Amino acid sequence: MAADESPVTADKVGQYTGTTPAVDVSAVPDVTIIKPKDGAPSTVTRPIFRRVIARIREGMSTRQALETEGVTRQAFFRLIAKQSELAVIYSEAKAAGLDFLVDSVHDIAAETPPITDKGAMDTAFVNWQRVRIDTIRWIAKTINPTKYGDRVIAAGDPNQPIEYKWADTPQNDPIQRPVLEAVVTRIKDERAA
Repeated sequence: MAADESPVTADKVGQYTGTTPAVDVSAVPDVTIIKPKDGAPSTVTRPIFRRVIARIREGMSTRQALETEGVTRQAFFRLIAKQSELAVIYSEAKAAGLDFLVDSVHDIAAETPPITDKGAMDTAFVNWQRVRIDTIRWIAKTINPTKYGDRVIAAGDPNQPIEYKWADTPQNDPIQRPVLEAVVTRIKDERAA
């Protein structure tokens, strides 16, 4: 094992240096899980953990990042289950990876389609790009509907209900205010029913 590939143990100090605040990963235990297929052990070290997180931040799926580094899902998720700080780092990496994917939609849409032998635009390429963009949009709005969803909430969020406030306007005069209060009360009663 190279110096950079040392197992994650409590006696070795290391800081995670990503876009999230630095988290001490020195207490990350060395996790070894036997792969079911070939029996080769899979060890998660700090450098491997950092590379996996970096790949996830760049939009790669967790499965792809783990396969690239030769780490089993069991080993990785067992490590995250033992260390809540690492779970936070992983969660933030997943959110950053989703943002990265959404940002890539503009690049995909800006790609110039190839021209066929007949001088026409390659429609298969255009359709493939459309499927890529739709897939990214679907993933984004499924994972984070508040940020990327299509639905606009006009009735108010249960966590942040609509508040009725009286402004300094002519509606605030002593004659019109009771009428407006009655209308607001009636609307509230109809919604509650």
